[in-house]
Amino acid sequence: KSPNNCFQTFDALVIKFDSKEKAIKCRNELVKRGLATKILPEATTWHFAGDWEHIKLGNKRKDLKLHMVGKLQSNKAKDAVELFDFIHSVDNEKLVIALSKYENLLNKKKKYFIQINIGDEDQKSGVNQENIVKFYSDTKKDYDLDVIGLMCIPPFVDDTTPFFKKMESY
Repeated sequence: KSPNNCFQTFDALVIKFDSKEKAIKCRNELVKRGLATKILPEATTWHFAGDWEHIKLGNKRKDLKLHMVGKLQSNKAKDAVELFDFIHSVDNEKLVIALSKYENLLNKKKKYFIQINIGDEDQKSGVNQENIVKFYSDTKKDYDLDVIGLMCIPPFVDDTTPFFKKMESY
C-alpha cells in the first residue's frame, strides 16, 4: 500500500495505567475473556518484554498480536523484531537500516507504520512532512520493510482535526 491509501477502520482501545501491576491485571482479564487481540506495551518497558512474549506464546488465540507504540531506538531494533508483530514508530533511516538487518538475520517479517511529525514540532519525533514520500519509497524499495500505514501524534490542541485531515493527503 502507498501512503495515499493507508487509512482503514481500526478497532482499538488504548488504556494507560499508572502501574505495571494494574496493566498486568487488566491485560490478563482481557485475554482470559477473549477480548484482547492487540496488546500495546509501551516502548520503555523492555524489562517487561519477557512477560509479553510469555503471554503471546502461551495464549491459545492465534490472532494475538503485539504492537510496539512509542519511540524506538535503533539499538533496540533486534529486540523489537524478535517480540513485536507491528511497529508504529519508524521515523529515521538509521532505525530502518537496523530493522531491515534484524528482519533478515532473524528471518522474520514485521509490519510497520511510519511516524510523521504532523505538527512540525521540535520536541516530537517523526519524518518531516516534506520528506515523507521519499522516506516511504526508500524504506520499501531499499530496505524491503512492509510499511502498511502512517501514524502521527498531533500537537496538544483543542481541535486536532486539521492535523488528521493533513494525514489523509499522504
